[in-house]
Amino acid sequence: MSSLCFKEGGIGTVVTTWCNTPIETQRRHRGTEGGGRNLFPLSDLVPDGIQGGMSQVRFFHRGWESFRRLLLSQSLPLLILALAYVATNFYLIFFGSDFHNYLGSDMGGYWIRAERIYAGDPLHRDNWVANAPYLPRILAEYFGWLDFFHLGRDKLQALMVAHIVLATLKLLALFDIGLLMFRQNRWAAFLFSAFYCFAYPNIYFTVFVMGEPIAVPLFIIAIWTMFRFRSPAGAFWSGIILGIGVGARPSNALLALPFGLWNVFEGVQSARPKALLAQLKAGGFLKGMFFSLGYLMIIGSIIVENYHVSKGELKGMTAHAGYNFLLSQSSAHALTAKDQFGEYTYVPGSTAPNPENGWIHSSIPIYRSDLYFQEGWKILKARPDVWWNHVKDLRFLVFENMFPDNATIFGYRTFFDAYRWVGFYSIVFSPLAFLVARRGGVRMIDVLLFAGIFLLSVAALFLFPKNYQYFLNFNYAPMILAFIAFWGLFTAGKDYRYFFFIFTAVAMVFQADFLFYRKYTKLKMLEPKFDVLIEEANEHLYQLNLPYTVQRSKHLAVDTLNFTQSLNLIHGTLGKLGFEDDFSMKLTTEFDVLESSTYMFNIYSDDGFAVTLNDSPLIGHEKWKKMREEPYRVFRNLKAGHYVMKIRYFESGVYSALVGFYRPVDPKNNKLIVPYEYDTKWGQGKLLGVDDEVTKFHFPSKENRQWEYPKENTPAAEMKPESRMAQ
Repeated sequence: MSSLCFKEGGIGTVVTTWCNTPIETQRRHRGTEGGGRNLFPLSDLVPDGIQGGMSQVRFFHRGWESFRRLLLSQSLPLLILALAYVATNFYLIFFGSDFHNYLGSDMGGYWIRAERIYAGDPLHRDNWVANAPYLPRILAEYFGWLDFFHLGRDKLQALMVAHIVLATLKLLALFDIGLLMFRQNRWAAFLFSAFYCFAYPNIYFTVFVMGEPIAVPLFIIAIWTMFRFRSPAGAFWSGIILGIGVGARPSNALLALPFGLWNVFEGVQSARPKALLAQLKAGGFLKGMFFSLGYLMIIGSIIVENYHVSKGELKGMTAHAGYNFLLSQSSAHALTAKDQFGEYTYVPGSTAPNPENGWIHSSIPIYRSDLYFQEGWKILKARPDVWWNHVKDLRFLVFENMFPDNATIFGYRTFFDAYRWVGFYSIVFSPLAFLVARRGGVRMIDVLLFAGIFLLSVAALFLFPKNYQYFLNFNYAPMILAFIAFWGLFTAGKDYRYFFFIFTAVAMVFQADFLFYRKYTKLKMLEPKFDVLIEEANEHLYQLNLPYTVQRSKHLAVDTLNFTQSLNLIHGTLGKLGFEDDFSMKLTTEFDVLESSTYMFNIYSDDGFAVTLNDSPLIGHEKWKKMREEPYRVFRNLKAGHYVMKIRYFESGVYSALVGFYRPVDPKNNKLIVPYEYDTKWGQGKLLGVDDEVTKFHFPSKENRQWEYPKENTPAAEMKPESRMAQ
C-alpha cells in the first residue's frame, strides 16, 4: 500500500523521502501500531513553517481512506437508493407540485380540524362528527412540536418533510425485510425495496395531507419490527405501531388478524398436533398476546378519546364507516344528513363527476354508523344483485379510482396509468409466490402474511364498489408477493417455466380485453336507439330557444341517453365526440310500452333541455343549470302503446352533460326498500335506451325524426358553415 502525499515547492528532499517511505514504516514511526507513543514525530522532519501544510495532508489522507472504505462498503447501494428516494420525493413535492393548493376535499378537512384542535378547541363538533378524528389529532400534536422549534409558520412544508422522512424509513424497513426474507441477499433486498418504493403512486401520495402518507409507512415499519425482533417485545411494539397506523387509516383495522397470526405461528417448524402445541407454548402464544396487547392499547385509547371529545355520541374509531357503507350499497353520488345541530353533505371524491348517481337526503345523524349500516343492509337484503355487482366491481381494483386524482403533479399523466399495469401484473403473478418461494429462500409463513394482508383488504372492500376502493392502502402486499414470485422464478431457472408462461398468457388475455374490448367489440355490439344531431353555434348560447348559425355539425347514433359530465362532450359508449362549448343536440328515440303503468323519468343536465313525448311537453329547463342541482323528475301515466321521445339540449360553457333514466312504478303497490330509493342510482331505474320487461326501445323511423340533417355520409370536417335556425 502506498501513502497519499501532496508535494509543494520548498518542502525539499525531507518530505520527498517521507512520502516514499512505505506506509507501514510511517505508522511504526508514528507509534500507531500497538498503541505506542509517537517515537518519530513528523515535526522532527518538517520545518516549523510547513507543519500546518502537513496537517492538511493527514486530514485529506484520512478523508480519502474513509471515502474508499465507503465505496467498498456493502451499505453503499442502500445509501445511494435512500438518497435517490429522498431527492425524488423532495423534487416531486416542492418543485413538481403545487401542494399549497391541495388543501381541498378530505385534505382540507384534515388540515382545518388539526389547526382547530391545536388552537385549543378539541371538543368542537366538526372535529369528529363526519370523519376519522385521530389523524387531525396526530397533525395537531405535530404542530405543537413545530412551534416548540419555532417552525410554526411553515407547518405545511414541515408536514411534507415529515412525509419524506416516513417514506424513507419505509424504504429502509423494506430493505431490511428483504435481507431477512431473502437470506441476506443484498441485491434481492435492493431490488425488492426499489420495486415498491419507486412505483409512481407511492411517491405521488406524499404530496397530500391524508392518512396514507402516515399509515402505510407505519404498516411496513410494523412488519419490519416483527421480522427484525422476533420476540414478545418486538410483537408488542409492532402492535403499537400498527395501531397508530390504523388510527390514521381505520379502514385497515383487519390487518391485525394476519399480523397476529404471524406472531403466533412464526416459529412453528412442524404441523403435527403435539409438536405444534409444544412450539406454540414455547413462544407463539406469548408473542400473539403481546402483539394483541400493544394493538388493543392504541385502538382502545383512540375509541375512549373519541367517546370523550364527542361527549358520548361517537362510539368507535370513526364516524364515516356507516354512511360510506350506505353510499356503497346505493351507488349514490352524495348524501346529505340533517339533524338538530346542522346539515352535513358528503360527496366522495371519486363520484364527484357523477351527479346522475343520485343524491340521498337523510334525517339520521351522520355519525350514527350503526343506523347507516342498517340502512345499507336493507338494500343488500332486498337486492341480491348488489352482491354480484360488488364482485364485478373488483375488476376495477387497479384500473379505476385511485383518489386523489390530480393531473397537475409532475409525471401524473405519464407514470400513473403505467403503474396501473404494474399493479395489475403484481396481482396476476402474486399466486406464483406460493409455488416458488422456497426456491428464492423465502419462508412460507412470510408469504402467507402478505397474502393474508392482501386478501383481507380486498374482502373489506368487497362491500364497497369501485368508487370506494383505495388500492394504494395495501398495494405493497401484492407487489411484495409478485417480487417473491419473480425472484423465485429467477433462482429456480427452468423448473417453473411452464407456470410462468401460463400466467403470462392469462395476463395478456386480460390486457388485450382491456385495450381492445371497449374500442372495437363494444362498438360493434352497439345497438342504435337514439338518432342524434350535434350542432356547434357561432354565437354564445345561454338559453335553449335562441336562434343560432351552425359552425359545424355531426350526425350519429347512440344506444343510451348517457352523455356524462365532462369538459368535452363524451358518451358512455362512444367516448369523446369533439364538442366543447356553445353547441346544441337534438335526439329522437321510440319505445313501446307493453303494459299500462306509471313511469318515472329523471333527467340530469348541464345546461338546459326540453323533452317531449308524442309532441307533448314532458319535462325541461330552458336556461343555465348545473348537473349537481336536483334532478328534474316527473311521473307520467302511460298506456300500452307506441311513443316517440324528442329531446333538445344546449351547452353554454365549461361542463356538458345529459343523462336520463326511466322506471315503471306503481304508487299503490310499489313498496320502497328505503324512503330515498328514487334518489339512488339503481332506484332511478334504467338508462333511457335500455329495455326492461315492459319497455322496448328502438331506433326512430325516418318520418319521426323531424330534424334537419346535413347530407348523409358527409364527414364533419368537410361540412361548410351554413345558416340554420334552432327548431
